[in-house]
Amino acid sequence: MRRYVLVNGRFAHPSSEVRERLQAVSGEFALMFGGDSDALGEVIESVEVACGGIPDALVSSAHLLKWVQLQGAGAEGALRRYGRIPGIIITNASGVHGAPIAEHLLALILAFARQLHKSIRNQTRSVWDRSIGEGFFELGGKRVFVAGLGAIGLAFAERAAALGMTVTGLRRQPAADPPAGVSKLFRPEELAAAVSDADFIVNVLPYTPETRGMFDGVVFAAMKSTAIFLNAGRGKTVDEAALIEALRSGRLAGAGLDVFADEPLPGDSPLWTMEQVIVTPHIAGLSPRYDERLLDIFCENLRRYVRGETLMNVVDPSLGY
Repeated sequence: MRRYVLVNGRFAHPSSEVRERLQAVSGEFALMFGGDSDALGEVIESVEVACGGIPDALVSSAHLLKWVQLQGAGAEGALRRYGRIPGIIITNASGVHGAPIAEHLLALILAFARQLHKSIRNQTRSVWDRSIGEGFFELGGKRVFVAGLGAIGLAFAERAAALGMTVTGLRRQPAADPPAGVSKLFRPEELAAAVSDADFIVNVLPYTPETRGMFDGVVFAAMKSTAIFLNAGRGKTVDEAALIEALRSGRLAGAGLDVFADEPLPGDSPLWTMEQVIVTPHIAGLSPRYDERLLDIFCENLRRYVRGETLMNVVDPSLGY
Protein backbone atom coordinates (compact mmCIF):
# COMPACT_ATOMS: atom_id res chain seq x y z
CA MET A 1 0.00 0.00 0.00
CA ARG A 2 1.26 3.47 -0.88
CA ARG A 3 2.12 5.71 2.07
CA TYR A 4 1.57 9.46 1.91
CA VAL A 5 3.04 12.64 3.30
CA LEU A 6 0.31 15.28 3.48
CA VAL A 7 1.66 18.78 3.02
CA ASN A 8 -0.96 21.28 4.12
CA GLY A 9 -1.26 24.79 5.52
CA ARG A 10 1.40 27.21 4.29
CA PHE A 11 2.60 24.76 1.62
CA ALA A 12 -0.79 23.49 0.44
CA HIS A 13 -0.20 25.20 -2.93
CA PRO A 14 3.57 24.79 -3.32
CA SER A 15 5.96 26.39 -5.74
CA SER A 16 8.07 24.15 -7.96
CA GLU A 17 11.04 24.79 -5.65
CA VAL A 18 9.12 23.56 -2.59
CA ARG A 19 7.96 20.46 -4.48
CA GLU A 20 11.49 19.66 -5.57
CA ARG A 21 12.94 20.05 -2.07
CA LEU A 22 10.31 17.81 -0.53
CA GLN A 23 10.59 15.20 -3.26
CA ALA A 24 14.35 15.07 -2.69
CA VAL A 25 13.88 13.92 0.93
CA SER A 26 10.57 12.00 0.81
CA GLY A 27 12.06 8.64 -0.11
CA GLU A 28 9.40 6.12 -1.09
CA PHE A 29 6.57 8.26 0.34
CA ALA A 30 4.14 9.90 -2.06
CA LEU A 31 3.45 13.60 -1.55
CA MET A 32 -0.11 14.88 -1.26
CA PHE A 33 -0.67 18.63 -1.16
CA GLY A 34 -3.70 19.74 0.81
CA GLY A 35 -4.86 22.21 -1.80
CA ASP A 36 -6.59 19.30 -3.57
CA SER A 37 -9.26 18.55 -0.93
CA ASP A 38 -11.18 16.00 -3.03
CA ALA A 39 -8.09 13.92 -3.70
CA LEU A 40 -7.10 14.12 -0.02
CA GLY A 41 -10.31 12.41 1.02
CA GLU A 42 -9.47 9.49 -1.24
CA VAL A 43 -6.04 8.83 0.29
CA ILE A 44 -6.48 9.96 3.91
CA GLU A 45 -6.39 6.38 5.20
CA SER A 46 -2.86 6.08 3.81
CA VAL A 47 -1.47 9.34 5.25
CA GLU A 48 1.40 8.60 7.64
CA VAL A 49 2.90 12.08 7.92
CA ALA A 50 1.11 15.45 7.99
CA CYS A 51 2.75 18.86 7.83
CA GLY A 52 0.29 21.57 8.80
CA GLY A 53 -2.38 19.25 10.15
CA ILE A 54 -5.38 17.36 8.81
CA PRO A 55 -8.87 18.82 8.25
CA ASP A 56 -11.14 18.14 11.24
CA ALA A 57 -13.57 16.03 9.24
CA LEU A 58 -10.78 13.66 8.15
CA VAL A 59 -8.81 13.18 11.38
CA SER A 60 -10.78 10.08 12.41
CA SER A 61 -10.02 8.48 9.02
CA ALA A 62 -6.23 8.96 9.26
CA HIS A 63 -5.65 5.46 10.60
CA LEU A 64 -1.94 5.33 9.68
CA LEU A 65 -1.01 8.76 11.00
CA LYS A 66 2.27 8.58 12.94
CA TRP A 67 3.82 12.05 12.80
CA VAL A 68 2.44 15.60 12.65
CA GLN A 69 4.78 18.49 11.87
CA LEU A 70 3.34 21.75 13.16
CA GLN A 71 3.92 25.01 11.32
CA GLY A 72 4.18 27.09 14.49
CA ALA A 73 5.68 26.78 17.96
CA GLY A 74 2.50 26.40 20.01
CA ALA A 75 1.39 22.79 20.50
CA GLU A 76 -1.64 23.01 22.79
CA GLY A 77 -4.18 22.72 19.97
CA ALA A 78 -2.36 19.84 18.28
CA LEU A 79 -2.12 17.92 21.55
CA ARG A 80 -5.88 18.15 21.92
CA ARG A 81 -6.49 17.02 18.35
CA TYR A 82 -3.92 14.26 17.98
CA GLY A 83 -2.71 13.49 21.49
CA ARG A 84 -4.92 10.41 21.91
CA ILE A 85 -3.55 8.66 18.82
CA PRO A 86 -1.32 5.84 20.12
CA GLY A 87 2.36 6.46 19.45
CA ILE A 88 1.79 9.76 17.64
CA ILE A 89 4.81 12.05 17.30
CA ILE A 90 4.19 15.79 17.20
CA THR A 91 7.00 18.16 16.28
CA ASN A 92 6.79 21.94 16.33
CA ALA A 93 8.52 24.70 14.39
CA SER A 94 10.67 25.90 17.27
CA GLY A 95 13.42 28.09 15.86
CA VAL A 96 11.40 29.66 13.06
CA HIS A 97 10.37 32.57 15.32
CA GLY A 98 13.67 33.23 17.09
CA ALA A 99 15.03 36.13 15.03
CA PRO A 100 11.79 38.04 14.31
CA ILE A 101 10.42 37.87 17.86
CA ALA A 102 13.79 38.76 19.38
CA GLU A 103 13.98 41.80 17.10
CA HIS A 104 10.37 42.75 17.84
CA LEU A 105 11.11 42.69 21.57
CA LEU A 106 14.19 44.83 21.05
CA ALA A 107 12.12 47.25 18.97
CA LEU A 108 9.69 47.61 21.88
CA ILE A 109 12.53 48.19 24.34
CA LEU A 110 14.12 50.81 22.08
CA ALA A 111 10.73 52.47 21.62
CA PHE A 112 10.45 52.90 25.39
CA ALA A 113 14.11 53.98 25.65
CA ARG A 114 13.49 56.82 23.16
CA GLN A 115 9.83 57.37 24.13
CA LEU A 116 8.74 56.77 20.54
CA HIS A 117 5.22 55.81 21.59
CA LYS A 118 4.79 59.31 23.05
CA SER A 119 6.23 60.98 19.95
CA ILE A 120 3.87 59.01 17.69
CA ARG A 121 0.86 60.02 19.79
CA ASN A 122 2.01 63.64 19.74
CA GLN A 123 2.42 63.45 15.96
CA THR A 124 -1.24 62.47 15.51
CA ARG A 125 -2.19 65.60 17.48
CA SER A 126 0.39 67.90 15.82
CA VAL A 127 2.02 68.50 19.22
CA TRP A 128 5.70 69.58 19.42
CA ASP A 129 6.88 68.53 22.89
CA ARG A 130 10.61 68.13 23.48
CA SER A 131 10.04 67.44 27.18
CA ILE A 132 9.49 63.76 26.40
CA GLY A 133 13.29 63.56 26.14
CA GLU A 134 13.40 63.74 29.92
CA GLY A 135 12.25 60.11 29.94
CA PHE A 136 15.03 58.83 27.65
CA PHE A 137 17.45 56.16 28.85
CA GLU A 138 20.25 54.05 27.40
CA LEU A 139 20.27 50.25 27.28
CA GLY A 140 23.86 49.74 28.43
CA GLY A 141 23.87 48.52 32.02
CA LYS A 142 20.14 47.80 32.15
CA ARG A 143 18.99 44.48 33.57
CA VAL A 144 16.59 42.27 31.64
CA PHE A 145 14.94 39.10 32.89
CA VAL A 146 13.77 36.57 30.29
CA ALA A 147 11.08 34.06 31.24
CA GLY A 148 11.49 31.16 28.83
CA LEU A 149 14.93 30.37 27.42
CA GLY A 150 13.92 28.31 24.41
CA ALA A 151 14.90 29.28 20.87
CA ILE A 152 13.16 32.66 21.13
CA GLY A 153 14.45 33.54 24.59
CA LEU A 154 18.01 32.63 23.68
CA ALA A 155 17.88 34.63 20.44
CA PHE A 156 16.69 37.64 22.42
CA ALA A 157 19.25 37.13 25.21
CA GLU A 158 22.10 37.07 22.70
CA ARG A 159 20.99 40.36 21.17
CA ALA A 160 20.28 42.05 24.49
CA ALA A 161 23.71 41.08 25.85
CA ALA A 162 25.36 42.47 22.71
CA LEU A 163 23.74 45.83 23.50
CA GLY A 164 25.33 45.88 26.95
CA MET A 165 22.38 44.62 28.96
CA THR A 166 22.75 42.13 31.81
CA VAL A 167 20.48 39.17 31.13
CA THR A 168 19.07 36.69 33.64
CA GLY A 169 16.55 34.02 32.80
CA LEU A 170 13.97 31.47 33.88
CA ARG A 171 14.19 27.78 33.06
CA ARG A 172 12.11 24.89 34.32
CA GLN A 173 15.28 22.89 34.96
CA PRO A 174 18.33 25.18 35.02
CA ALA A 175 21.57 23.70 33.73
CA ALA A 176 24.80 23.94 35.68
CA ASP A 177 26.08 26.73 33.43
CA PRO A 178 23.86 29.49 32.00
CA PRO A 179 23.72 29.66 28.17
CA ALA A 180 25.63 32.30 26.22
CA GLY A 181 24.48 35.82 26.97
CA VAL A 182 22.76 34.85 30.25
CA SER A 183 24.44 35.62 33.56
CA LYS A 184 22.15 33.73 35.94
CA LEU A 185 19.26 31.23 35.87
CA PHE A 186 16.20 30.99 38.12
CA ARG A 187 13.57 28.31 38.67
CA PRO A 188 9.82 28.96 38.30
CA GLU A 189 9.31 29.02 42.06
CA GLU A 190 11.85 31.88 42.23
CA LEU A 191 9.97 34.09 39.77
CA ALA A 192 9.05 36.89 42.19
CA ALA A 193 12.64 37.21 43.39
CA ALA A 194 13.98 36.97 39.84
CA VAL A 195 11.99 39.96 38.56
CA SER A 196 12.66 42.19 41.57
CA ASP A 197 15.74 43.98 40.22
CA ALA A 198 15.01 43.83 36.49
CA ASP A 199 14.48 46.93 34.38
CA PHE A 200 12.75 44.85 31.72
CA ILE A 201 10.82 41.62 32.19
CA VAL A 202 10.41 39.67 28.95
CA ASN A 203 7.87 36.86 28.82
CA VAL A 204 8.24 34.29 26.04
CA LEU A 205 6.83 31.33 27.95
CA PRO A 206 4.70 28.67 26.23
CA TYR A 207 1.17 28.12 27.50
CA THR A 208 0.84 25.05 29.73
CA PRO A 209 -1.11 24.25 32.91
CA GLU A 210 2.07 25.12 34.80
CA THR A 211 2.49 28.55 33.19
CA ARG A 212 -1.19 29.61 33.17
CA GLY A 213 -1.45 32.93 35.00
CA MET A 214 2.18 32.69 36.14
CA PHE A 215 2.56 36.47 35.96
CA ASP A 216 0.02 37.36 38.63
CA GLY A 217 -0.50 40.15 41.13
CA VAL A 218 2.22 38.81 43.44
CA VAL A 219 4.80 38.83 40.65
CA PHE A 220 3.83 42.29 39.39
CA ALA A 221 4.03 43.62 42.97
CA ALA A 222 7.60 42.29 43.19
CA MET A 223 8.73 44.33 40.17
CA LYS A 224 10.34 47.76 40.44
CA SER A 225 8.00 50.67 39.81
CA THR A 226 10.31 51.70 36.97
CA ALA A 227 10.18 48.28 35.31
CA ILE A 228 8.65 47.58 31.89
CA PHE A 229 6.92 44.28 31.12
CA LEU A 230 6.96 42.75 27.63
CA ASN A 231 4.96 39.75 26.47
CA ALA A 232 5.49 37.88 23.20
CA GLY A 233 4.84 34.41 24.61
CA ARG A 234 1.25 33.47 25.34
CA GLY A 235 -1.47 35.79 26.62
CA LYS A 236 -2.88 33.37 29.16
CA THR A 237 0.43 33.11 31.01
CA VAL A 238 -0.47 36.56 32.38
CA ASP A 239 -3.22 37.58 34.78
CA GLU A 240 -4.35 40.49 32.60
CA ALA A 241 -6.46 42.11 35.30
CA ALA A 242 -3.44 42.14 37.63
CA LEU A 243 -1.29 43.64 34.85
CA ILE A 244 -3.83 46.41 34.20
CA GLU A 245 -4.05 47.20 37.91
CA ALA A 246 -0.24 47.35 38.21
CA LEU A 247 -0.13 49.81 35.30
CA ARG A 248 -3.01 51.92 36.62
CA SER A 249 -1.56 52.14 40.11
CA GLY A 250 1.93 53.05 38.95
CA ARG A 251 3.49 49.87 40.36
CA LEU A 252 4.68 49.18 36.82
CA ALA A 253 6.07 51.83 34.47
CA GLY A 254 4.96 50.37 31.16
CA ALA A 255 4.19 47.35 29.02
CA GLY A 256 4.84 46.24 25.44
CA LEU A 257 2.30 43.56 24.55
CA ASP A 258 1.97 41.41 21.43
CA VAL A 259 -0.26 38.65 22.88
CA PHE A 260 -3.37 38.72 25.03
CA ALA A 261 -5.69 36.43 26.96
CA ASP A 262 -8.44 37.07 24.39
CA GLU A 263 -7.58 37.82 20.77
CA PRO A 264 -8.32 40.07 19.04
CA LEU A 265 -7.90 42.30 22.09
CA PRO A 266 -11.44 43.46 22.96
CA GLY A 267 -12.17 47.04 21.97
CA ASP A 268 -13.10 47.98 25.54
CA SER A 269 -9.81 46.79 27.04
CA PRO A 270 -8.06 49.57 29.01
CA LEU A 271 -4.78 48.47 27.44
CA TRP A 272 -5.71 50.22 24.18
CA THR A 273 -5.75 53.69 25.72
CA MET A 274 -3.03 53.51 28.38
CA GLU A 275 -0.29 55.91 27.34
CA GLN A 276 2.44 53.76 28.91
CA VAL A 277 1.41 50.68 26.89
CA ILE A 278 2.41 49.68 23.36
CA VAL A 279 0.04 47.17 21.74
CA THR A 280 0.91 45.11 18.66
CA PRO A 281 -1.60 42.58 17.23
CA HIS A 282 0.19 39.23 17.68
CA ILE A 283 2.62 39.94 14.86
CA ALA A 284 6.01 39.55 16.58
CA GLY A 285 6.72 36.25 14.84
CA LEU A 286 5.92 37.43 11.32
CA SER A 287 8.79 37.57 8.86
CA PRO A 288 9.28 37.38 5.09
CA ARG A 289 11.65 34.48 5.86
CA TYR A 290 9.09 32.45 7.84
CA ASP A 291 8.32 29.93 5.10
CA GLU A 292 12.01 29.56 4.27
CA ARG A 293 12.86 28.60 7.85
CA LEU A 294 9.79 26.39 8.22
CA LEU A 295 10.64 24.48 5.05
CA ASP A 296 14.20 23.94 6.30
CA ILE A 297 12.84 22.40 9.52
CA PHE A 298 10.31 20.15 7.78
CA CYS A 299 12.75 18.97 5.10
CA GLU A 300 15.34 18.04 7.72
CA ASN A 301 12.74 16.25 9.85
CA LEU A 302 11.31 14.40 6.83
CA ARG A 303 14.81 13.32 5.84
CA ARG A 304 15.32 11.98 9.38
CA TYR A 305 11.92 10.28 9.46
CA VAL A 306 12.56 8.43 6.20
CA ARG A 307 15.89 7.19 7.60
CA GLY A 308 14.48 6.26 10.99
CA GLU A 309 16.48 8.93 12.82
CA THR A 310 15.44 11.03 15.82
CA LEU A 311 13.35 14.06 14.86
CA MET A 312 13.98 17.65 15.91
CA ASN A 313 11.57 19.67 18.05
CA VAL A 314 9.58 16.71 19.41
CA VAL A 315 6.77 17.95 21.66
CA ASP A 316 6.63 16.42 25.14
CA PRO A 317 2.92 15.86 25.93
CA SER A 318 3.63 15.94 29.66
CA LEU A 319 5.09 19.46 29.36
CA GLY A 320 2.85 20.77 26.60
CA TYR A 321 5.72 21.98 24.38
